[in-house]
Amino acid sequence: MKNMPPCFLYLKGGFGPSIDGLFFQSNLGVVTQIGVHITPAPEAYIKCEISVPKEEDLVPLSGILSDLLRRRIIANSPGFANIVAQVLANSRDPDIAAKITPYLGKCSIPTEILDDIRAHKDWPYWTALISLYGTLEVVQAQLQSVKRAFEKVPGVKVSSQLFSGPPGESLKATVISEAPEVLPQTGRPTLASLAFLNVREPGGGHVAFAPIIPPSGRELYEWYLEAKQTTTEAGFNFLADFHLFARYVIAINLVMFTGSEQKEMNTLLRRLTDQTTKRGFSEYRTHRKLMMSLKDMLDPKGILSPGKSGIWNSKG
Repeated sequence: MKNMPPCFLYLKGGFGPSIDGLFFQSNLGVVTQIGVHITPAPEAYIKCEISVPKEEDLVPLSGILSDLLRRRIIANSPGFANIVAQVLANSRDPDIAAKITPYLGKCSIPTEILDDIRAHKDWPYWTALISLYGTLEVVQAQLQSVKRAFEKVPGVKVSSQLFSGPPGESLKATVISEAPEVLPQTGRPTLASLAFLNVREPGGGHVAFAPIIPPSGRELYEWYLEAKQTTTEAGFNFLADFHLFARYVIAINLVMFTGSEQKEMNTLLRRLTDQTTKRGFSEYRTHRKLMMSLKDMLDPKGILSPGKSGIWNSKG
């Protein structure tokens, strides 16, 4: 083992199918070697936004994008959000603020208010952000493939913006835009999304209930409708922050709440968990208490990285 070449760098999963992820992503191991996969800076980049007008258009939106991922037309993981996200992101707009302020911190924004804002602003119901990276010739061809894939969706809009570096040189992220991105696509981190936490009242918090769901669209839409109804009936807004991969969706229900609403939030999370479990889906991450139970079983004396990630043995 001492003289082995650094083959561990070539496969993120380790030496093959195993549970070693449990030991290098938590506090159940000690780091002895480390490496980071770096993506080469592209020559060109296309920022692409795909919007669809109807709530039920979530089905083709997810299905088509996941198919493009599996065919490697799209290289990054698209993110898409619903009208609630767009409304709250523009909550400082005087017209929007006048319509939603009576409901913030008290209940969910009524559907008819969202529909009124959407009609007035001519906004879509769902918006997806994707990125195309590569040579100038490749990204332009990929964009045409994306547009052709969505031609069959009524009312779809595909807008794009091309950025390219000097011939033969890599594109620099700073050339693209100085404006912060809500979902960073160029490797530049931002805190812009933190503004969402204050929409209910200053100093609010959030919970991301996020099950893993098949990406075909139908299962996602059925789960979404039930979860949205449960969330709004509890007095909260369902802000969809969905992240799509080739074979699954991390369907984040981003719920903002205040310090005085912790009891209601706990009740909501238990209902969402029960409903989602009945559909055969589970959260993509788990509570620290489960990790503490694993810690007690696998590292009863708390020798390995005690306290890392906030996980200790149950007996301290």
